[in-house]
Amino acid sequence: MTKKFIPLAKKVIDLEIQALQKLKKKIDNSFNKAVVEIAKCKSKVILCGVGKSGLIAAKISATLSSVGTPSFNLSASDSSHGDLGSISKKDILILISYSGKTSELKNIIQYANRNKITLIGIMSKRDSILYKASDIKLVIPEVKESGGIVPTSSTTAQLALGDALAISAMQYKKFGKFDFKKIHPAGNLGAQLKTVEDIMLTGNNPNNGITREFAYQYTGGQWAHLYLWSLDDANYEKLMIEYYRNWAENESKNPGEGWRITFEDLFDMTVDDFYRDFDAFMLKDKSVQMSILPSNEEMQNRKVSK
Repeated sequence: MTKKFIPLAKKVIDLEIQALQKLKKKIDNSFNKAVVEIAKCKSKVILCGVGKSGLIAAKISATLSSVGTPSFNLSASDSSHGDLGSISKKDILILISYSGKTSELKNIIQYANRNKITLIGIMSKRDSILYKASDIKLVIPEVKESGGIVPTSSTTAQLALGDALAISAMQYKKFGKFDFKKIHPAGNLGAQLKTVEDIMLTGNNPNNGITREFAYQYTGGQWAHLYLWSLDDANYEKLMIEYYRNWAENESKNPGEGWRITFEDLFDMTVDDFYRDFDAFMLKDKSVQMSILPSNEEMQNRKVSK
């Protein structure tokens, strides 16, 4: 009994794969224009759709916001009851409708055209109101839906196109993984993208020096401390003693920058140079990392001179 749905599942997936293959062939210069407009937007990119397309619009909006393009999703029904006021002339409006003829979008389209708001339309029908009214027309293929009528293949194509727009705009803006981390500090992704700046000494915790626990844990800022020590044995005492003493003085003279000034004076390198080198170190295999760092024996036997 349980096996009877496997062929159906594969058919649904095959239909969506076919939709994506068709979409891939339809990507043209209009896509390039849309990416540039989105990347250069000085205000907000607003997404809107109806029904399943509205859910896809919300996801695309969330992705854009997470990669450096401020965005929000606009309710098509609420827009006709005052929410059109949330759209400004500097915004970019992206409307999604498989047919391009969704009646709920008519008022939004008219508002955008009347106020000369850049309108990017995602639709499949060239004879639709959305196609005719859009400044940039992103035409997705007409596809076969699973079950004959259920929006599945079409929404997959919409979502893929939205992802492609978001990632392309991200690349255009040179928005990197550490920019991503700044607006995504929590969760597993935030942990994976922890930067050296997050884990280096910033003067907020004067108990962050190398301790007995440090020697065995090798976590967080401890990796950065150990790596710094591996560069020069003299760095051990600089970390343990001189850093905090000098930091207090520099911080009083340059609030918020004391840690950076102290680091660069003591270790004869810029913070950015250290970030670059340490980030490269953190990408190495664990065995290579452990061969570079001081051993447990070295840490246990290392003493601070009086």
